Amino acid sequence: MEAVAAMAGGRPVLLLGEEGDAVLTMAARAVTPAWVNFMATEARGLVGLALSLRRAAELGLTLQPRKGRPDAPLYTQSIEARRGISTGISAADRARTILAAESGTADDIVTPGHVFPQLADEADLAAMALRLLRLADGGAVAVLSTILDADGNSADRSVALDLAAAHGIAVLDATELAG
Repeated sequence: MEAVAAMAGGRPVLLLGEEGDAVLTMAARAVTPAWVNFMATEARGLVGLALSLRRAAELGLTLQPRKGRPDAPLYTQSIEARRGISTGISAADRARTILAAESGTADDIVTPGHVFPQLADEADLAAMALRLLRLADGGAVAVLSTILDADGNSADRSVALDLAAAHGIAVLDATELAG
């Protein structure tokens, strides 16, 4: 499967959801400042993480409370690497934070920060990203980036597919991972 090979090779994958939603995902252990910058400039959406409940507990993260949106993603506290960063927002700082979430301990991160972890919730795109990551033997944490169109609206499937085609990014329909 092309998407598994891409993930295993440290490249992003466009993951398409059942309801027309889409995210870019990649193995956190392969992230670089250049990939964070690509997600921020080309995908234009929020750069975050998909992680398991176990990994969140290992990092000492608790859920961000939901207020008025019972269907909202299960975000934890936002995070930052404890060491080696400046303001936290640069691509280099966010890459360092993502790598700390992948291979560090609770002592290697602080809150709040500029990276937004999300717990996998049954069959959402975060769960599908982690399933793809496991198939690729890609580590414990997946990077997620939502995708916006040129006007700043949530991208529809055609915009997401155009992004993937323009940059040679593998595409996977999440229904292929369900089950």
